[in-house]
Amino acid sequence: EREMKMKRSIAVAAIVAGILLLGAWGLSSGHGGSHKGQGYGPWGQRGLVSFFIEHQGELGLAGEQVAALESIREAFGAETAPLNEELRRAYQELGGLMREDQIDVVAAGEKMEQIATLRAQWGKRFVEAIAGGKRVLTSEQLQKAREIRSQK
Repeated sequence: EREMKMKRSIAVAAIVAGILLLGAWGLSSGHGGSHKGQGYGPWGQRGLVSFFIEHQGELGLAGEQVAALESIREAFGAETAPLNEELRRAYQELGGLMREDQIDVVAAGEKMEQIATLRAQWGKRFVEAIAGGKRVLTSEQLQKAREIRSQK
């Protein structure tokens, strides 16, 4: 039984270490708020709203469309800023738990669940922003955006 507990502790530690590495990578890639409002996804990828704004000339966007897209991007930044801060704090707390000589597996698991919930909330807002951005463009503009993206 002691050997089984040891194996389970090692497995949990390996999983938590992997999550910490992914979290640190995500924070360094833009998730931690350093690109606030600029359309970065949870792992640093650019959002379509920012892509549309950057390619407004090629897409033939009207001024009202650009203003609507900028409003969506700014709202997304404002909505996700608190989540970014909560995620940063949760990752730091998880890191602190992992640095302990005797890891509290229950507390680490709870912290990982909190992080997963926050990332899901962030992702939902990301999807909502992209959906809102797509509603601003015409079907022709969306087709042109797909063509531009496929060339990259």
